[in-house]
Order: sequence, then structure tokens, then C-alpha cells
Amino acid sequence: DEEGGRMELEAAEFDLAGLLRREVQIAADGTPDHQFVVDVPPDGLALVGDQHRLRQVVSNLVANAVKYSPAGGVVKVTGERDANVARVFVEDEGLGIPEEHQSRVFSKFFRGEARASGIPGVGLGLAVAREIVEAHGGRIGFTSVENEGSTFWFELPALSEE
Repeated sequence: DEEGGRMELEAAEFDLAGLLRREVQIAADGTPDHQFVVDVPPDGLALVGDQHRLRQVVSNLVANAVKYSPAGGVVKVTGERDANVARVFVEDEGLGIPEEHQSRVFSKFFRGEARASGIPGVGLGLAVAREIVEAHGGRIGFTSVENEGSTFWFELPALSEE
């Protein structure tokens, strides 16, 4: 699967908006304490990419938003198109990430305060998410304020609207 450190992608055209709606529905079905808001363009977000891999990214970001918002609250997933870029935001109202940890969030096995606060996981999710997004020629990042929540985002080259 991984040859010479490069991730193999099964690229095909698909609608990212539909994928976002499905992943949020799955999360909502398993999480009664949180409210979910999905905001995507009505005509979808067409792009070429590995749908299975990108589902892993979305699933991970949504699961983290839930996991790090132990008291519930709103998780908002937004998909938008900007010129030839598709961008996704996953916002939560959770614990936020302390500033001293922010530079290491995408490192393998980094879990910040998660272990101390009893939040399960091995800390591979975001490192893998970054690999997948970058393998698609995209970028991933976040903004976070401790005790106010985090917004993770990624952007991918989108199909031009012709």
C-alpha cells in the first residue's frame, strides 16, 4: 500500500458534500449529547480524490470534535468552494488545544492532555489525516482557543466549474 513512503491513492471524481453529510449523520447517530450542523453548497463539491481515504480524514476530524467536547455542544461541519479549492471546516465548542501543544498536534502519537483527561485513542489520527490530505496536494490546519474550542480545516484542489 505504501511504496517508498508515498501513499497510493485511488482517485476518482466524487461529491465531497455528500461525503460530509454522510459522515456527520453517522456521528450524530452515535452521539446523542452533541448537535450537528452541516453547511454545504446545494450543488455539491465535486473533486477528484480517494473517497475512502478522505472519508477517513473527515471521520477522524468529526470524531475528534465530539471526543474533545465532552460536555456536548455543537459540532459544525462546513464545506465550501473557493475558486478551484474545496475547503472543509470542522468546528467544535470543546476543550480547545493549549497553545504550548499546538505545534505538535499533527505529530504521530501526540495526544496533549487527552490521556490525562481519560480521552481514548492512540494519537495517530491527525498524523494520518495530514498524510492523506497532503498526498492529494492539499493542506490541513487548525485554529484553537483553550476552553473555547477548535476548528480543524483542510483544503483540496477542486474540479473547476465549467
